[in-house]
Amino acid sequence: MKFHLASRTTLLSMLFAIFLVAGCAQEADVSVEPAEQGDIRGAAAAASPDVGAIEEAESSRASVVRALDPTPCTLPYQSAIVINEIFADPVLATEGGADADGEWIELYNPGDAPVNLAGYKLSDQGTDLHIIGSNIIIAPKGYVVLCRNADPALNGGVTCDYQYLFFFLSNSGDAVILKDPQNQIVDQVVYSGVAPSGASISLRNPYYDNATIENPANPNDPASWQGKTFGVSTTPFGNGDKGTPGAPNSDVWENIEDPVC
Repeated sequence: MKFHLASRTTLLSMLFAIFLVAGCAQEADVSVEPAEQGDIRGAAAAASPDVGAIEEAESSRASVVRALDPTPCTLPYQSAIVINEIFADPVLATEGGADADGEWIELYNPGDAPVNLAGYKLSDQGTDLHIIGSNIIIAPKGYVVLCRNADPALNGGVTCDYQYLFFFLSNSGDAVILKDPQNQIVDQVVYSGVAPSGASISLRNPYYDNATIENPANPNDPASWQGKTFGVSTTPFGNGDKGTPGAPNSDVWENIEDPVC
């Protein structure tokens, strides 16, 4: 069940107050022996707050929170559309191992509404530029794969949603910049160092900041990506290169939650 954030906060505050009052009322029902005349210690003890009752009310509130919204809350997403996976150095795109034919970029929509990518621009920090010229709808919580070559017989067996032109991914550092039709940057990734050979660079969670990638010295070793927001894919697809085009990055996935949840 989903609630608007402000409504959810108000509801939870009301529920917490109800449980707190109920806990105090229950404590007030407990019989207390009348204090002796002149003895104020008994009255003071009866009037002091019961820490145990407050803790019990807080525990009950937490249970209600989990019951109302069992989905773990997460950090606000970094971008309206997220550059989620980059495949810069294919090896098995064709029998001859053509590199450029197998390059692709995966986008993810973390929002609750579909987005039409028509008019969006794909560029780097140099002269590469492509404007998406058709209606490509990326569904809520959905993926779109943009490919250098959309033919699965030539691109290594990738199912593509769109084929772009005039945009290339360097194997030794490059940038992927996505702009909306108003030329505003929606998301961008700048990667440095040698890209993994025959494997994609995958974001561990679309809520992570993906602005920069410093490829490790041994980029094909998954352990060398420890502590980074990206990882190297280990899942074979198509002809045998590794990546998860059009699907969650389950082989590098990390769960994250907002600390205030």
